Amino acid sequence: LEEKAAYAIAKGADGGMRDAQSMLDQLVAFCGDHITEENVLDVFGFTSREKVATLAIALLGCVAPFFGSIEFLRQSHQRRLAAEGALVS
Repeated sequence: LEEKAAYAIAKGADGGMRDAQSMLDQLVAFCGDHITEENVLDVFGFTSREKVATLAIALLGCVAPFFGSIEFLRQSHQRRLAAEGALVS
C-alpha cells in the first residue's frame, strides 16, 4: 500500500475506520497486494490532490484579473459619485 494510496483512502473514508477498511478490502479484491493512489482514484472515482491544486491555481489565475477589474470599476464609480456630489454642491 503506497502512502499516497493510504491518504486517498483516508480522505475518501472521511476519517471513518470501518469505511476505510471496507475500501481497502475492495481494493485488495480488485488490485491485489500492491495498491497505488491511481488504483484508489480509479476504483472509487476520486480526484487526486494534485489535480485539485492545479485546478485551483488555474481558477485563481483566471479570476484574479477579474477581481482587479471589479476593483477598478468600483473606484471609477466612487470617483464619479464624488464628482457628481461636487457638482451638486
